[in-house]
Amino acid sequence: MRRMACAIADERVKRGSVMLTVAFVLAVAAVLIGLGRAVRLPQPAPALLTDTEPWFARDLLAGLLVLREISLAHAERLERYTDEMSGRRRVPHA
Repeated sequence: MRRMACAIADERVKRGSVMLTVAFVLAVAAVLIGLGRAVRLPQPAPALLTDTEPWFARDLLAGLLVLREISLAHAERLERYTDEMSGRRRVPHA
């Protein structure tokens, strides 16, 4: 009887962790879709973005592109700060 109760409890824990993972993925997708709908990229939209048909997939992809632009700008800013603090001359990337 005790083994059966432990098996049922283990199954509930597994199901709960799967539900938590699914909820996390859906929440991240919702945030990326919201970001993609709210922010417009400064450069023209790539062909991949304009060819994507369902609106949620297009907005999700746009959110990923916005997040990429943000991370690249942040990395460039950190590199500039590091170069200024170390006294090195900054060489622009190609």
